[in-house]
Amino acid sequence: MDNLSELMNDWESGAVSEDEMVAGVQHGAKVINEIYVREVQRDYPPKLKEIDDYYVETLRAGDKMFQLLVRLLQTGDASLMPQIEKAANDFQYFGSEFIKRVQRL
Repeated sequence: MDNLSELMNDWESGAVSEDEMVAGVQHGAKVINEIYVREVQRDYPPKLKEIDDYYVETLRAGDKMFQLLVRLLQTGDASLMPQIEKAANDFQYFGSEFIKRVQRL
């Protein structure tokens, strides 16, 4: 997420082209998708089900945010911002809940 934030700042300042921004966002989405595919295929013991649920929701929200950012960059459609903000908030919420539960192990 920090890399994405830096990339967006660089794009806004003109240090990074739109193509580089889109490529960076797509790379981030690919990484999240690969983690999601790998992790949801694992068979967690039942006591870890809640942790798994928060982990998967974190990845889904992150993927949605990245996909919406790519669409925003490709189309310039500012009406996507509320959806991007919701996905970012969901990512933050589910991620923090996931971390809390992992710390309890």
